[in-house]
Amino acid sequence: MRYRFIDTHKKAWPVRLMCGVLNVSASGYHDWAIRTPSQRDQVNGALNQRIEAFFAHHRQRYGAPRLADALRDEGYGCSDNRVAR
Repeated sequence: MRYRFIDTHKKAWPVRLMCGVLNVSASGYHDWAIRTPSQRDQVNGALNQRIEAFFAHHRQRYGAPRLADALRDEGYGCSDNRVAR
């Protein structure tokens, strides 16, 4: 959350100044800025795209249980709660 704020406002304020005010290290911010998304984030992104596609395909009438069943039929491992979230 702090790093995202710094990234959003880095044109208005120096990064080192914002890091000092927010009590984070500048090296931590720079590591965060170049880090690639984790495998879990990538899987969640792909799952979210499929959920949105199913939801739109079924004219926004499928709920989480039915969407989860359809996704499990496609081979995605997900629970009803994960789909609802």
